[in-house]
Amino acid sequence: MRLSEYIKYADIGLAALVRAGKVQPAMRLARKAHDEVDPRIKVVIEFYEEAAFIAPAHTGHFDGMPFLGKKLGTTEAGRLQEKGSRQFKGYRFTTDSFFLRRARAAGLKTMGRATTSELGAASSDHSQW
Repeated sequence: MRLSEYIKYADIGLAALVRAGKVQPAMRLARKAHDEVDPRIKVVIEFYEEAAFIAPAHTGHFDGMPFLGKKLGTTEAGRLQEKGSRQFKGYRFTTDSFFLRRARAAGLKTMGRATTSELGAASSDHSQW
């Protein structure tokens, strides 16, 4: 699948194509999209290189579809969570947030983290529900 075709699908549509064996795993396409587009828009501040090579778990509605985290309220154990601020440079949480656990159960796969405004407000996940 070419990138021009990839961007026409929503995540669930791509997941169906991956399950049907009609396209390669979406992480590779996401990496290609990153390499072609991000140098112009400069949104991705960290791409999880290893994520592009791990086979999808084939779970949930999203079946291994990639997504970027903003790293404001949604925490990921061991990953940087700098809140867009030099004050939090190098800060890492030791646990996954409720939202991230639910996203993974639905089949989403974190491929990296994106830029954010300094100490921006998070709309999810400050509680354990």
